[in-house]
Amino acid sequence: MSQSLRGTRSWIVALAFGVALTLALRAARADRIVLRGGGQVRGKLLPDPARKDRVTVLTETGKTPLSLEKSKVAEVIAEPSALDDYLVERKKAGETAEAQYELGLWCERHKLADLAELHYAAALAHDKSFGPAHQKLGHVLYGERWLTPDELREAQGLVKYKGKWITREEKAEREAQASVSAEQASWVRRLRQLRQAVAVGSEARAREAESQLLEIRDPVAVKPLMRVFGEDVDPLRLLLDRVLGVIPGPEAAAALVTRILYE
Repeated sequence: MSQSLRGTRSWIVALAFGVALTLALRAARADRIVLRGGGQVRGKLLPDPARKDRVTVLTETGKTPLSLEKSKVAEVIAEPSALDDYLVERKKAGETAEAQYELGLWCERHKLADLAELHYAAALAHDKSFGPAHQKLGHVLYGERWLTPDELREAQGLVKYKGKWITREEKAEREAQASVSAEQASWVRRLRQLRQAVAVGSEARAREAESQLLEIRDPVAVKPLMRVFGEDVDPLRLLLDRVLGVIPGPEAAAALVTRILYE
């Protein structure tokens, strides 16, 4: 390979590297806006069209510019970034769905994801049926309507419960289980107090607590009874059998069978 050809190739490689490095730096940087009293913000400082005593800061992340009092800005240190080109592109873009969509694509290519979403939404403000913008925003065509993922699940009959989408029947079942669990927790607290009274209370208090246990008729109390008394000393396990014997329903009957097998 001739020396001139090697030199040409080296120059091309260096140029390509320089361009790539410049693009990388532009994508990773923004003006440094130094604030009085300390601190700084990265972005592009713009006048606030509504208030002369304030300025706005357009940032690479976030859809809403920051608002600052003009007097709080001490210095702006220019550092080129994709936001410089964005302001030029935004000024050129037309007020149509297609133009805003194209600007969104430009933002996406330059890693300005939040601003891209902003312009996809702007495209829909001009034309609610503009499919490409809907798709970019993650919307799904359901029948003749474009829906967000959450709206789609609602249209399919699902409901959100504790951060998850489930059927209405499953939600009703979980709520019923949660209600039973809360009741059972309440029973456990009450039964532990009664057990304490029977085990170490005065004779009168022990009789009163035993009487209260034998008055229990709620099937929800069966599991808490087994939990509190199921592995207790002999007299208290015998008391448990008596209490289970007066509670109606299959829960108490099944618990008694378990008790017999255990003993």
